[in-house]
Amino acid sequence: MYKIWLTILLLVSLPTLSLSAKDKCLMYKLGEEKFTYVDKEKIQYFTKGEGEETIVLLHGLGGNAYDWRNIVDRLASQGFRVIFWNMRGVGGTDKPKNKEDYSLKKIADQFYGFMKSINIRRAVIVGSSYGGAIAMIFAKEHPQMAKKLVLIDSLCYEQEIPFYISVLNFPIIPKIGFFVLPKYYLARHGVRLMVYNKKVISRKDIKIYAQYIKLPGAIDALIWTTKHMVKIDAKELRKEVIKKIITPTLIIWGDKDEIIPRDFAYRLHADIERSSLIMIPECGHNPQVEKPKAVSKAILKFIRK
Repeated sequence: MYKIWLTILLLVSLPTLSLSAKDKCLMYKLGEEKFTYVDKEKIQYFTKGEGEETIVLLHGLGGNAYDWRNIVDRLASQGFRVIFWNMRGVGGTDKPKNKEDYSLKKIADQFYGFMKSINIRRAVIVGSSYGGAIAMIFAKEHPQMAKKLVLIDSLCYEQEIPFYISVLNFPIIPKIGFFVLPKYYLARHGVRLMVYNKKVISRKDIKIYAQYIKLPGAIDALIWTTKHMVKIDAKELRKEVIKKIITPTLIIWGDKDEIIPRDFAYRLHADIERSSLIMIPECGHNPQVEKPKAVSKAILKFIRK
C-alpha cells in the first residue's frame, strides 16, 4: 500500500501553476456539468451521451472526473449515457469539515444516495482504484442497481505501509510536509507514477490536477480520506464484500501497475465468482488514461455480451 500513499503524497504536493481560461474550460468539456444534493451535501457530476443504458464512472483517490477524459466520448458515442462524479472532497463537490465523513463506507453510502438523487435505478458501474472499492461495496449492498461491474486496478487487499507513511497520522506534520516539499518535481513524478508510458501525461494535465487540489478544503479532504483508507480491514472487505459480489464483473488491470500489484488482479478474479480478467500490456495504474482504446473496447464488449 506504500505506493498508493506515495502517489497521494505527491499529488497533494502539486505545484502552484496558473490555469489559462482555455485550460479551465477543459475541465468542463468532458460533459455537461450538473449538481445534485444528498442530505443537503452538494455533489458535482458530469453527463455525456444519450441512451437507454447508463454507465457510471467512479474515479480513484487523488483523482477526479478528469481521470476519464480519454474514454468518455468513446463510450458515449456508442449509444450510452455516461455519468461521472467528483466524490466527496473533490472538485465542485462539498468538502465537509468533519473528518469522520471521509471513511470508505460513508463515501460508498453517499454514492448510493447520489444514484437515487439522479434517479438511476440500474447501471453499469465502473470503478478505478479507490473508486473500485466504492463500486464493489455498492454492488454487494445494492445488486439490483448494479447491472454489471467493471473494476480497473481496484483497491482490494492489504498492502504494507512503511513508517514514513504512518507518520501522516500525526497532526500538523502532513500539511507541513505537503507545503515544503519541492513542488514541480513531485507533481510531475506523482501524476506520471500512475502510468507506465510517462509521455501520455502532459503539462496541461498536471495543471488541471493542480487546479483541483488547490481548491479550498481539498487537501484536508484528501488527507482524511487517505487516513481512513489505511484503517480499512482488508480481511473483512474480502469476506464481507468481495466474496459476496454476485454481479457479473470485468476486472481490467495494467500489467505494469506500480501502485497496486498485478497479482491482486488474479486474486480478485478468483474471489469474485462471476468475473473475467483482462490484463493490459505495457500499462500502469490508470489504463483508462494510458490505454483508452483497449479499455473502452473491453468495457463495451463486456456490456454487450
